[in-house]
Amino acid sequence: MNYHTGDIVHVSKFPYERDIGIEPKGRYGIVIHNDDIDNKVYVMGITSRHQRTQNNSYHRRTYEVPVPEEVSLYGVVRTDMFRAFNPKELRHVREIDNDTLFKINQTYKYNIDNHVPFTKSINAYCPNHKEIMNKFSDEMIARKLNFLSESPNRNYYDELRNKNIQITEIGEVARFGKGLRVYDITLETKKEKFDYRYTTDKKLSNMLNYSDKQRTGESILKSDFKYKVLSNNFDKNLKEDKLETVKKEPVNKLKQKQTKEQDLR
Repeated sequence: MNYHTGDIVHVSKFPYERDIGIEPKGRYGIVIHNDDIDNKVYVMGITSRHQRTQNNSYHRRTYEVPVPEEVSLYGVVRTDMFRAFNPKELRHVREIDNDTLFKINQTYKYNIDNHVPFTKSINAYCPNHKEIMNKFSDEMIARKLNFLSESPNRNYYDELRNKNIQITEIGEVARFGKGLRVYDITLETKKEKFDYRYTTDKKLSNMLNYSDKQRTGESILKSDFKYKVLSNNFDKNLKEDKLETVKKEPVNKLKQKQTKEQDLR
């Protein structure tokens, strides 16, 4: 089975902190990243603190994120505790909502910047955590921007991060700020088609040149001005969201128009 970011899974043997001789036990967790190349799934552990998290008096630690009630699992997600597992060690349970994933991302960032004990703990659990969480953070930005999404909680960025994507349609929405332009574009792979709102300093002629080549999902996301904005402030409200959609035209048709205009000059 292919696992996706945000899947809740049951891990057959999830090690305790720093492998101090305690036998690993079955534990629920949340998929943070699926590495198809190395056949590893990175899972962040869920703990009930011996069922104490069910009590209203439970004092949640700064690195813990509560599991939403609708999931039908009690406990907290420990952002300092994740490991890589073979997919065969996992069993899929259900998916978790974007808001909880966003909280996980922000909680990790806050603690990695402010709490030394947190950093020591996660270094012991997963030495390459920064690399994995950078990928997770990129996916959270993609989800917030509805980049490569077909629904609020179904996003394909993780699968298409390194796959070639073609811009096939463009429509100019607005211009604002210091030379920024907003476009509605269509992104196509061999199997899927996605609508997306793209912000850039590229004029339409430059956008047409940019669309000549297929580009990876990661490349397109990181070239969007909104990616830089949310990387610095994930909670930032974006002006682009309030703009009306426009009719898009095929790139080939726009290029033909451009050629005719140049011939008339």
